[in-house]
Amino acid sequence: MTNTIKLFILFLLTISHLCFAIEDKYSKTNYYSDNEIEISYQYKNCEYLEQFNKEFVILEIVNKTSKEIKLSWKELLWYDNNCINCEQEEDEFRKEIILKGKETLIGDCNSYNNLRIFSKLTEKLENMPGVRKESLQKMTGFEIKNIRKVENE
Repeated sequence: MTNTIKLFILFLLTISHLCFAIEDKYSKTNYYSDNEIEISYQYKNCEYLEQFNKEFVILEIVNKTSKEIKLSWKELLWYDNNCINCEQEEDEFRKEIILKGKETLIGDCNSYNNLRIFSKLTEKLENMPGVRKESLQKMTGFEIKNIRKVENE
C-alpha cells in the first residue's frame, strides 16, 4: 500500500471516530430507573432567532405506573468544575412535575420548564457583543438528588 492510501485510511478512521464521539454526547442516556419512573437525558443544541444559541440537557421522564405521580427532585449543578448550589438549601433548585399514568414528558428548547437544564452558550464569542469571556461558563456536570414520588389518587 502506498503512503497516500495509508494516510487516507487513517484520516477516514479518525473522522469516523470523531463522529461517533460527537454523536455519543447527543444520544439519550439513562440516568435513573425503578419500578415507577425512568429518567433519561440528552444534550441538545438549541438555535434561536432572537437570542444566543444554547445547549441544554433535556430530560425525559416516564411514569411506568397507571397512577398519577407527583415527582420532585433537587438539581446539583457544576459549571467550570464548581458546584454552584451544593451548599444551598433553597427551593430554587428543587424541581417538580406531575405525570399522568403511563405518561412520558420530554423537555424541549422552547419551553422554560423543569425538563431542561442550561449547559452552555454555543455561539462564538465574537458573535456575542457585550459578553465577557469570563462570564461564559459551561456545565461540567449535574446530579439529580432526593427524588421523591407521591402517588395522586
